[in-house]
Amino acid sequence: MPNNRNEESQKAIFLLIAFACILYTILQYFGFLGVPALRLNDFFSNISLAQKALPEEIKDIVVIAVDNDSLKKADLRWPWSRGRFAEVLKTVNAGGPKAVFFDHAFLGKSDEEADSLFAEEIKRSGKVILAGYMENDEYVQPLDILALASAGIGLVNKGILNSQDLRVREVRLVFDVNRAGRKYDYGAEVKTLAMARGASPVDIRYETGRVIFPDGFSIPVSEYGTLPINYLAAAGDFNTVSVSRFFDSSAPLDSSLFKDKIVLMGATADIIHDIHPTPLGKIPGIYINANCLLMFLSGKFLKVMPYWPERFILLALSIAIGLISLRLKVVYSFLVSSALLLILSAGYVFLRVRYNFSLDIFSLIFLGLISYLTVEAYKYITLVIQSEKIKQQAIIDPATNLYTQRYFQLSVEPILDKANKKRTHLFCLIYINEYQYLEEKYYRSLPRLIKMLAGAIKGYADKKSLLAYYGEGAFSLCLWGADMNLLEKRLSALISGIADREFILDNQAIKLSLKINAVDIPWEHIESFADLVLTCESLGRRVASGAKAALTVFDPKVDKVVRAAASEDSLKAVPRNEFEYVSLDLAARNKELEKALEEIKEQQKKIERVYFQTMHSLVRALEEKDPYTAGHSERVAFYSTELAKGLGLSREEVDAVNKAAYLHDIGKIGMPDRVLHKKEKLTDEDFTYIKRHQTDGAKILEGLPFCEKIIPYILHHHERYDGKGYPHGLSGDMIPPGAQIIAIADSFDAMTTGRGYNSPLMLDEAIEELKKSRGIQLNPAYTQRFIELLEEKKIHALR
Repeated sequence: MPNNRNEESQKAIFLLIAFACILYTILQYFGFLGVPALRLNDFFSNISLAQKALPEEIKDIVVIAVDNDSLKKADLRWPWSRGRFAEVLKTVNAGGPKAVFFDHAFLGKSDEEADSLFAEEIKRSGKVILAGYMENDEYVQPLDILALASAGIGLVNKGILNSQDLRVREVRLVFDVNRAGRKYDYGAEVKTLAMARGASPVDIRYETGRVIFPDGFSIPVSEYGTLPINYLAAAGDFNTVSVSRFFDSSAPLDSSLFKDKIVLMGATADIIHDIHPTPLGKIPGIYINANCLLMFLSGKFLKVMPYWPERFILLALSIAIGLISLRLKVVYSFLVSSALLLILSAGYVFLRVRYNFSLDIFSLIFLGLISYLTVEAYKYITLVIQSEKIKQQAIIDPATNLYTQRYFQLSVEPILDKANKKRTHLFCLIYINEYQYLEEKYYRSLPRLIKMLAGAIKGYADKKSLLAYYGEGAFSLCLWGADMNLLEKRLSALISGIADREFILDNQAIKLSLKINAVDIPWEHIESFADLVLTCESLGRRVASGAKAALTVFDPKVDKVVRAAASEDSLKAVPRNEFEYVSLDLAARNKELEKALEEIKEQQKKIERVYFQTMHSLVRALEEKDPYTAGHSERVAFYSTELAKGLGLSREEVDAVNKAAYLHDIGKIGMPDRVLHKKEKLTDEDFTYIKRHQTDGAKILEGLPFCEKIIPYILHHHERYDGKGYPHGLSGDMIPPGAQIIAIADSFDAMTTGRGYNSPLMLDEAIEELKKSRGIQLNPAYTQRFIELLEEKKIHALR
């Protein structure tokens, strides 16, 4: 069984790994898992964001928003004159920011005076980064006058947008300007950060896998120059200043708000269409820039697990959940697997919040679910296959490959209730005429012949027919729903075909002939399967005893229905399908088994009683030779039994003590008569024989299953409580309780009946002797209880 269990586990695990990995790979390859994976990851990102405390570095960033409220004002309608930008920058510069980034495309000339004014303000600041972008493999930059005045142009295109949900998840920090010359330029966030750290953007360098700043600070990037964005704050968490406040003369803006800050200016108004989908939902592009810079400032980059360790974790989890599902029942495996996935999800949230750790959580959950479903499907399929095997084993007799007689009976039974229907079925009993001869000559090979004949009969019956081995060289056959003339022709063909055929058995050709009795059913007076069988059997009387190969069909004008006694009625329950039959069959077999077990138990009890009576008779015959020991076993058995009851032992234990006490001296059968009947005091040589009798008694009873419990009582009834007894010198509770009880009874009987060399004691004297023996020769507690029973007259001394 353990080997089968291990093989089952190995098959399940292999099936789990193969199916889960193949299915996952296929679904992932065709992109079916892309959007669900991203959505689930976004879900966990939002949960982790809600649990995080905002980084302290968020106070170093100020966003100037060209928002809806600003554009509603009459004098701020979009698009603006660049003179407006110059005014905003002038106020910001007055505050002394660390860096300024404009997320606007200042393309082409507008008003020449306004362009010059804005350029002058940009140059005066010396900390302004302007936005450039890639379009059709061309790096589009702002108007030259503005670009030359700025500290640098930074790319604002984000990472490769996911083609399935178009959400911004990466930022592009490094790109090849001319796609061939390996001339690298950097994203707006990198250059803005360089300004904030007091470095010139031209001093930034790129080495494989990292963007390195002059002061040694570096940012990891992928081979494509991208970096996953760790969204640490929602748009509303940033310190945002509406651009309208810069032009509100009634409440002038305090420029100290921008002192030592990184200032980002961008559009948040819907009309400007700079709103992008992200894991946090749709947010303006300027807040994506802000999150990137916040990630740089706080150093909280997303830590992505390497590919192969991540695959190993996914595989290990799949196997773990598969084993859980394999070992536990469906409900328990579902609860345990669900709990495991919830714990892993909670752990992932903790790692995301605490350590900014990123994992393919979708694959983790998906593969875990696939593993669970795969193993459960495996268990279900296995159950179906095993159920089919059990069904076949229950309804098919392996000796003949035919239906069992009980299944045959239960299948025919429903037809008998349809008395008003047209009779279209035929029940037959098929007899082998030579069966008695075959049984005598080919006894060992007869089952093989029965199986061959069964196969031949099947060939003449249609697929819908039922065929079972009835026993004693007879088959029961039921042909369903056909014309009676056709059925009779088929049976005649069966008889002729078998008569013309030779069966090879033990290298000998054997000819067989059949006799068939048939009854068309249902009949009004045939109420049970037993009625049908008896009626069918009675048809044989119309055929001459010596006739062979005869077909007899029930004729109501000649034949009568034979009714069975009430005790022979068929089963009351009628199964609707094979599985109900299996249930009924098991119930019937259990009843038969219980009945057989009861009969066996009763026979064992009879054998046991006979054996003990025989053994006891031998002991009595042995004792009758000596008037001093006559009745000794009965008296010891009486005292032992009453003491066992007085000690509150169970009925089984009392019975064992009683039997052991009756047979405690059976070993004396082999003792010499001169020792057994000696009236004088025993010598040392005589005592050697005496000390052997309990060992000899144990050997006499050895090997008998119903004597196993009493043998230790017989073997050790001469042990002493102080350890000075025999044969093994056991002491205290090492002596079996039954043996200690018999020792007390044996001693008391010896004292009150006497021996040839010893006079019997009175009851009071015997009690005193017992008291002296407590804790020395006899168990003190048992002895005290025996004395109490004597004093309470519950045990009386036998003479």
